Amino acid sequence: MQSMHVLLEHTEFRYPQSATLVDAIHIPSHQLYHQKHSDSENENAFKSFLAAVEALHGDRYSHTIVGLAHDTKKCFICDKAEDGIHMSYHRKGSNQLLRFGPPPRENIADIFAHHGLYLEVYTTNQYSDALPICSDCKAIRSADCQDYFGPAVRIAECAMAESIIYRQWKKAHDWHCCSTLNP
Repeated sequence: MQSMHVLLEHTEFRYPQSATLVDAIHIPSHQLYHQKHSDSENENAFKSFLAAVEALHGDRYSHTIVGLAHDTKKCFICDKAEDGIHMSYHRKGSNQLLRFGPPPRENIADIFAHHGLYLEVYTTNQYSDALPICSDCKAIRSADCQDYFGPAVRIAECAMAESIIYRQWKKAHDWHCCSTLNP
């Protein structure tokens, strides 16, 4: 039986202070995955859940990061397990950031700063070196890296992030979102 007590924690970060808990919201039943519901009902529930997560990020914050842990040897993007799994390394550890949600306002001057919504996928201690990624997803990410700020890259990252969030949403995990205040 699926747990009906899924929690969405929202913390706020203002450098150099540590993050403080702003709110802990119990996700309502109509925003959860139900196996007995139709695909369209679950799709509407997911859209409602995603809208609630996106609503946490407002003009007050420069960026909001939704964090989740990937702790299997399956591809962190598509969840496939295959022989051709590669390890995706990042210079600051194994974490990977994927943009999703509405794009930031156009009047933001520094395009290299984080603005908007991001999904941060990280590993647990068991898989702390790097995140596994399959050949197909690696090829898509490599092709998209040509112009990081181009619309095609943003669309691809949003699709990947929403796919990852959807799979985790179906498993009814608790969620943590950390918003950083505008300096």
